[in-house]
Amino acid sequence: MTSVFASIASNAEVHPGQIVFLIGGEQPDRLTSMLGAYLDRPDVERVVLLTGTPAVAARVAAPYADYREEGRLVTVVAGDDIDGALWAARRGWGEPDAMITMPLEHRVALTAFGSRAIAAD
Repeated sequence: MTSVFASIASNAEVHPGQIVFLIGGEQPDRLTSMLGAYLDRPDVERVVLLTGTPAVAARVAAPYADYREEGRLVTVVAGDDIDGALWAARRGWGEPDAMITMPLEHRVALTAFGSRAIAAD
């Protein structure tokens, strides 16, 4: 099933220089696979990985330390404040051109994007 997520990321329509927000954490292996697929794309400038806990952020980002050093991978830990984390990510790295949500470690509603909000479940 992991290859399905990588295939989705590999075939998604993303234009050069785009910023991708990848939100999740309940299924770290799938999230890791999808993160790698986006980072491997030369048309993606940066991936902002947003998780609920530091442990999941560290686990998912660990295989991609080189991308973190290059600034192409940024991790944001939301804790219980997903809205605050999304706003901070937007202020720090700009509006996402693509936002992919998977279930977080705990269920919360994403309201920071108003009518464009996507539920994390």
